[in-house]
Order: sequence, then structure tokens, then C-alpha cells
Amino acid sequence: MGVCEPAVPQTFGRYELVLRLGSGGMAAVYLGRIRGPGGFLREVAIKITHPHLVEDTELLAGLLQEARIAARIRHPNVVPVVDVGEKDDGRAFLVMEYVEGEVLSGIARHERTAGGRTPLPVALRILGDALAGLHAAHELRDERGALLEIIHRDVSPQNILVGVDGLSRLTDFGIARVASLSSSTKSGFIKGKLGYVSPEQVRTPRQVDRRTDVWAAGVVAWELLTGRLLQPREDEAATLLRIVSQEPPRVSTLWPEVPAAIDEAIARALRMDPGARLPTAEALRRLLLDEGAHGVRVAEPREVGEYVARVAGDKLRRRRGEADTALAGRLQPAEGVAPDDAAPRALQPSARSPRDAGQGRRASLRWIVAAMVVGGGLAATFAIPGIRSGAGPAAAVAQRSSFASASASASASASASASASASASASAPASAPASAGPSSTQASAIPAAHARRRGGPAAAAASSRTAAPAAASGRPALPTDPLDAPR
Repeated sequence: MGVCEPAVPQTFGRYELVLRLGSGGMAAVYLGRIRGPGGFLREVAIKITHPHLVEDTELLAGLLQEARIAARIRHPNVVPVVDVGEKDDGRAFLVMEYVEGEVLSGIARHERTAGGRTPLPVALRILGDALAGLHAAHELRDERGALLEIIHRDVSPQNILVGVDGLSRLTDFGIARVASLSSSTKSGFIKGKLGYVSPEQVRTPRQVDRRTDVWAAGVVAWELLTGRLLQPREDEAATLLRIVSQEPPRVSTLWPEVPAAIDEAIARALRMDPGARLPTAEALRRLLLDEGAHGVRVAEPREVGEYVARVAGDKLRRRRGEADTALAGRLQPAEGVAPDDAAPRALQPSARSPRDAGQGRRASLRWIVAAMVVGGGLAATFAIPGIRSGAGPAAAVAQRSSFASASASASASASASASASASASASAPASAPASAGPSSTQASAIPAAHARRRGGPAAAAASSRTAAPAAASGRPALPTDPLDAPR
């Protein structure tokens, strides 16, 4: 069986998951929304760790470190982190700014499939933006002004977002190394995607500096300009051997028309000896954007945005359509999703009109009057689903009393007259949708009711214990408005 991921849409806290955008080995990323008072609404990207990794403390530490680093970097070419926290089920989540666009790996894959390459002016602008964000991370300082010596260690096309606004942004600092935290890195482990690791990462993974990110950026530039992968994704051992023993070929060997200054800049970023390599991301950025040296006009952000819309427009429109459909249909959580992940429908933001709410209150009143006229026993026979499912009268009363526990407790001190009971019950459907999540009583009732429907000795015992308070009160539990009952 696959990993049970949350169905969408769903809400937790002030966030709403709308559409799953992708998934990796450690987490899934969703398009989400933040709701606020006065109709405030903002789209965000929400990264949530997989359920089977709840106990992985190293993963949690990495996510928190990513949040701390990205939150410190205030730069237009770095995806900002909005929030970080933990869901009720123990999974960590990271909230980032949502960038409408495509990852550079998707753009490159599209061009390779079509047999082309990204236009050079556009490629130079994308690379220049990514390098500006990378340099900002490298130059990050603490409160005393000392360099934190951050190394991203995962600069790759998958972690460069190219927006329809024409800006490219670096993201995913999950495996970044900070000098003050370097002791937390396990020796013998190579961090980063294999095709972009530097020779020194392979030889001495604990003794690297920002120049290892310059190498990775050089690989990204090489692949973007040639339309090919520098390191074929073959045998891992063979790839590692090539990285430490073979100087990468120049771009000009595959694309003879490339300007000599650009060819030389990328070759200097891919020197195997870190001492001979370009020392900073800023140095590489300046060489690539030096129009006077290479004679190529660098594209404006508007041109980059138009290129993204042309290459990834169909995918973005399809994504937007899926999100609109999900929100319009208010899709329900799949079976097996824990109550903490998926609140009952009545407790989620409701799209019911005032007319629907009025009908719900009238329906509730009819149920109450029927129960009073016909009597407890007969009302239980016709109104309690547990009888029809064959779970027995005790389980049936327990099931209905679980769903109506809030109404029953609210009416316990009320008058015995029909008008007082009706007014107390009629107010429940109107107030329930305003709640941000399930009450503890309702949340506990859902798994209990599910267990009783499955039958069995444990379910019968639980039903007997739940039914005891209702029997002691001397009156049958009143059925609730079916529209407000958990689905």
C-alpha cells in the first residue's frame, strides 16, 4: 500500500490544502491558502512531511533548519518562508510563498523533449537570478555581523523556480550546512543530487565551502546551455568516479556557437580544484551578465515571463483548473484519513446559503418534534442508523448520542417544553460552521462510530459504555440535523 496522504481540500489551523503539486522522498508539497478576517486570502506552498516519517527527528531538524535559514534571507531571488509548525498528527509543515511558474528542471525537460534549448538571453537571466539568490545565502550574517558560512549543497534545476513574473528564485535549504551546525552532518554521507555534487563533496564531504555551490551552479549552466545532462544518470559508482577523475567538457564542444566569454566563465566554475575555481556565485553571475564581454543581450524579466508562459502555460492552466474544481466541489477526505487531518464537513468553512441554513434548522425541528410525539423507543427504531445496520439497540443509541452529544448536553438544563428544546437545537447548525475544527467530543465520536459500524465485541463494549449516560438520563438522545452530521 502507498503512503496515506491527506485528501484535499482540507484545513488545519488557518491553512487550507487545495491541490497536491508534487512529492519527494521526505515530503509532499501542496498549493494552499491562508484565510483571514475581512475576506483576506493568500496562496502559499505548503510542504508536509510524509506520515511514515513522523518519528524521524533528523528530518524534522532539517525542516526547521530550512525555515530558519530561508527566513533570514531577505532577497527577491530566494523563496521566502512564511511559517513552520507541526500538525496535530505529528507531521511537520513548512509554509512558503507560492510561485506561479515552473521549476527549471521542468523547463529543461520540455526543451530536451522538443529537441531544442532555452534561448541564450533567457537562460542568462535565469542563471543570473539564481546566482544572486545563492550569493545572498552565502553572505548571510548573524546578529554580530559574522558570516554564517551557509552552503546550500543542493543547487540544482529542481530547486530553481522560474516564475511567470519573470523572476527566478532559489529554494529548498533543507540540507544546507551552517558552519556553527557542521557537527550535525554525518560523516560519509554525500548531501545533494548526485549529478550536481562537486569533486570535493565526494572526497571530503565535511570539508566543503561555498565553492561547492559554485560548481553545482556551473553544472546547471552547462546543462541549460547544451540541452544535455553533464552526468548521465547511470550507475552511481561510475558517476562518482567520473566526477572525481574527469574534467567536464566545455560547452563549446557540444555547442560551437556559444560566445567564448560565456564558455570560459562556465569552464572556470567547473574547475576540479576548488582553488582554481571561481570563488563566489557573484563572480560567476557578473561574468554571465557582462553583455560587453560576450555580446549577448540579457533578457528582461518580462521576456522570461513570456517564455515560461509559452513553455509551461498548458501545465499551469491545468493546475489552476484542478484547483478551482477542487475548491468548487469541496472534495471530501479519503477513507483512512485521520480526524485530525480532515475535520467533519460541518466544521469546515461552509458554502451553505442562509436559505440552506434555515432549511437545516427546520429539519432539525421536525426531528425533535417527531421524537417527542412518537416516543423514545419508536424514535430510536426509525431514526437511528445503528438499528438498520444490525448493530443492536444499545449500539444504535450510542451512535446517535455520540453525534448529538453537544446538543444533548446543551439541552440538559433547558425546560422540558417542546419550544425550549427546539430553540436550543435550532441554534446548533448556525454556529457549527464558524468553528475552525472539530470539538473534542465530535472528534472522538467519529472513530468510535466507524468502529461500531464494523461490528465486533470491542465495538459492542464501546457502545454499551457510551450508551450508559443516555440511559441514566431517562430520555432518548435526540437526532441532529443530518446536514451537520459528520460524513
